[in-house]
Amino acid sequence: MKQFLTTLSFSLLFAFGYSQAPAKMSYQSVIRNSTGSLVANSAVSVKISILQGSVSGAAVYTETHSVTSNSNGLVTLEIGGGTPSIGSMTGIVWSTGPYFVKTETDPAGGSNYTLASTSQLLSVPYALYAETSGSVGPWVNDANGIKYTAGNVGIGAPSKPSYKLYVMGETNGIGSNPAVIASNDTWHTAMSLKNNNTQYSFIVSGPNDIELQPNNFGIYNAVASKWPLTINGQSNNIGIGNTTAYPQPAKSRLHVFSGDVNIDQIGSGIIMKSANGQCWRVTVGDSGNLISTAIACPQ
Repeated sequence: MKQFLTTLSFSLLFAFGYSQAPAKMSYQSVIRNSTGSLVANSAVSVKISILQGSVSGAAVYTETHSVTSNSNGLVTLEIGGGTPSIGSMTGIVWSTGPYFVKTETDPAGGSNYTLASTSQLLSVPYALYAETSGSVGPWVNDANGIKYTAGNVGIGAPSKPSYKLYVMGETNGIGSNPAVIASNDTWHTAMSLKNNNTQYSFIVSGPNDIELQPNNFGIYNAVASKWPLTINGQSNNIGIGNTTAYPQPAKSRLHVFSGDVNIDQIGSGIIMKSANGQCWRVTVGDSGNLISTAIACPQ
């Protein structure tokens, strides 16, 4: 049987969409025989393997193609578009390279792959790299989303943020607004803090929220299904200790739905203002009697 030489050329032509990048790379090979003549207009079988680490590394992906050479002995195919036998193109983590492309050819169109050549894949399509391995730098993109595992993340923060997420807003003399969490949901927008079996959600209700009621704010205990704190956006009334899944509206500026109000410090009490503008501190005596003391109104 004649021996064939395969002259390889990569034409790194990639057709990608940004949202769903097909895992394919265009590949071209010119097939020549032992005398250097072109193998033209012939059925050819090509086996493609992606090797990891070195020219003799393990194959992380293998596929086969049945193609026909043109009048110039050129075969064109898409790596990632053949019949896979090992792994998948989408499963390759390109950041853990280097990677090498091994091609094996049977010029007779069968499965007797007698000719082989291996070349390092020096360039990886950006869309493939970002989709399977992470991206630029330490960000990693996987089936669960994008994540950062190399340290702390700072937004507007010092050069070395000291927390997992450090967000610092600009100071303009009237306050800073370093971050906004927003949605167009007419029910509500929530930010949750979770630790083991405890979860609290800070919720701003939308116009159609029948749970918290429209345009209110609440802190929700997701484990106990209770509302430790609610603020009515219309009346500015504050409710404490709602024990129902649908919180009751506070009926006064401060409404304690359940439990006691405990004042430990001796001499402290409740300050009220009478009709004449005088402020009074109401405390309790040793026998349980209420004591009213005139005081200057708090400024």
